[in-house]
Amino acid sequence: MTVYVDVLWINVFVCCIWIVRLAGIFLQKHSPMRCVLGAAAAGALTECLIMIAAIYWNLWGVLWWETGAAIVSAFLMGLIIRGSKQRKLLHCMLALVLASVFLSGGILAINAVCGIRVQKIGEIGFAALVFLTGAAEEMLLRAFCKLVWSRRLSYGVIINLKDKNYFLRGFCDTGNFLRDTGRKGVWVVAEGKFLQLAEWNPGNTEQMEFTDAAGARRPLECMQISKIWLTGNGGEVKEFHDVTIARGGGRFHGDYDVLLPYDVIWKNM
Repeated sequence: MTVYVDVLWINVFVCCIWIVRLAGIFLQKHSPMRCVLGAAAAGALTECLIMIAAIYWNLWGVLWWETGAAIVSAFLMGLIIRGSKQRKLLHCMLALVLASVFLSGGILAINAVCGIRVQKIGEIGFAALVFLTGAAEEMLLRAFCKLVWSRRLSYGVIINLKDKNYFLRGFCDTGNFLRDTGRKGVWVVAEGKFLQLAEWNPGNTEQMEFTDAAGARRPLECMQISKIWLTGNGGEVKEFHDVTIARGGGRFHGDYDVLLPYDVIWKNM
């Protein structure tokens, strides 16, 4: 059996690019293009070496070999994308495996429907097929995730301050790990809305230190709100008392006014 390593590497490299990009959507994390290309190159090189070894030692289709190859490739690609932290690396490896299954399923579905075979379209044609399939799947997956996450994580926020209600748009931020000394989550308000709530009076605010996800202390300008109501997409209403809101810089993506601590919200809504 003749194997052209350069052609094999190009095909696998294209596959790995889309696997990394699809995994980023599953993780809701954006990776720089250099990380995407680096992880794809490492994954393609590893897969090529594994395929050549499988052909040489007649291990093609052996379950333990295929499983081990997938784990090694996901491990190396995950190291480049997310680093060596155990929890992040494990999540990334699982996302990469899921993305590879998703991409493979799309390619097999197109093959079954259209009757496309590598022998008919050639290796370059197959690489083009993979590229178009990955692009289509990324568009569909991004649209689906945007719809699901926006519906699940968007809330109406009513802040009561000095007997006046302020109606804001809130987003449950999965990266908001700020905590005060009482281990309560901090609600981060966009700068313009925060100043509106504070009525431009520094006497209504105070400087407080909070602990972020890395354990570092961060000073922020804050206010204590005695009562806040949260309304979900299903019409449910939850009342919160003695809430700490912190001043965030600029505007938030999606024109949201408040970033909500996800664990506090999910435990109560």
